[in-house]
Amino acid sequence: MIVRLMGRGQWRLDDALIDELNRIDAALDDDINRGDATEFREHLAAMHRLIAERGEPVPEDELVPSDAFVPPVDCSIEELRKLMDPDGLIPGGPAKEAVDG
Repeated sequence: MIVRLMGRGQWRLDDALIDELNRIDAALDDDINRGDATEFREHLAAMHRLIAERGEPVPEDELVPSDAFVPPVDCSIEELRKLMDPDGLIPGGPAKEAVDG
């Protein structure tokens, strides 16, 4: 999967990382529903760190479509609420399905 960190570039992620990101994604969804800006910022920053530290950067000269995007860390809850798909930021994954189910 290719994920774009808005303003930072794209990263190639393996399946093991997707499951971890879906757990954070589910927590972000809960933060948004509760209006908890503090937890929201912490979870969004954790998502950025996980992608940047454990993903493989896609070279800038390689043109590939993104499967998902993650807004900048300074994004507000209101901005993310407008951008977020009903399935979250990261598509698929058993962690998100377990939360929804």
